[in-house]
Amino acid sequence: MKKLRFEKVGDISSKYPFVEVCFEKEREPLMEISITDDKELSFKIYGSKTTTEFTLQHWEEILKIAKDFLPKAIKPRKYHTYHKAYAYHFNLILKNQILEIRV
Repeated sequence: MKKLRFEKVGDISSKYPFVEVCFEKEREPLMEISITDDKELSFKIYGSKTTTEFTLQHWEEILKIAKDFLPKAIKPRKYHTYHKAYAYHFNLILKNQILEIRV
């Protein structure tokens, strides 16, 4: 039986991260586990030129990963002080560069 590989993906255009599901040694994702605006799991199966077969064991593993992923993904994110300080530092550098260019 082929093993599955799960990759968490963050996308700035998505409200929540999602998980791509691939077979272990393949690059192209077979499906996506995502979260709807109503905070429910959604499973999107990608089209393929070849037939993809999942065993019951595959589906159980996909469902387990999805159920574990849901509460973690919808949990409100807290930005650490480090990120705020880094953004502030970046803004200061950017302003200094602009001032130097204008002078």
